[in-house]
Amino acid sequence: HCKRDLGYVGLKDINKPTSSGDDSNMVDEMPSFFIAETLKYLLLTFAPDNYVDLDEYVFTTEAHPLRRIHLESSCFENVSSVQPVAPIFVFGS
Repeated sequence: HCKRDLGYVGLKDINKPTSSGDDSNMVDEMPSFFIAETLKYLLLTFAPDNYVDLDEYVFTTEAHPLRRIHLESSCFENVSSVQPVAPIFVFGS
């Protein structure tokens, strides 16, 4: 219902369906996040499982792919001696 020849439009009220020739419920704008985020996640939802190697990439909340860093186990040897910067609260104790 929102696709147009040159992009997509917004709707003023999603409860009012659009009909051919009636543009009164449409907003002539397309938010930038629509392509940057929504369509990327739509692609990932319906793409084949091997489209992106999720062992090599992780996606931010804005759908930007970031290459994962694989740390050696030696990086975690002294983790118990690291002090947190902010206090840690444990609930339900």
